Amino acid sequence: MSREEFINLYIIYNDLLTINQKNYFKSYYFEDLSLSEIAENYNVSKTLIGKTLKQVENKLIDLENSLKINNILNKLETIKDRTNDKDVITEIDSILNIYDVKE
Repeated sequence: MSREEFINLYIIYNDLLTINQKNYFKSYYFEDLSLSEIAENYNVSKTLIGKTLKQVENKLIDLENSLKINNILNKLETIKDRTNDKDVITEIDSILNIYDVKE
């Protein structure tokens, strides 16, 4: 799974993660810090950071496989791109804005 895909899943499912999982994920994926830099910032081992990030990635994949929210959002985006109906576009935009991942 690509970096962008993990970030999209994080945006959707981050409320289901612990504070540490969120912090490590944001540091790695949004701030582009290395495992060593994150470990130093949080005064934990590099191994712990690596394990936690792998757990988060697996959890995000599992959540998407079960709930399919990202898949649904992508399908809505496709419908929006293919229609000229302003009402449909407005309704889809209101749904997409809830997750703040698609524009």
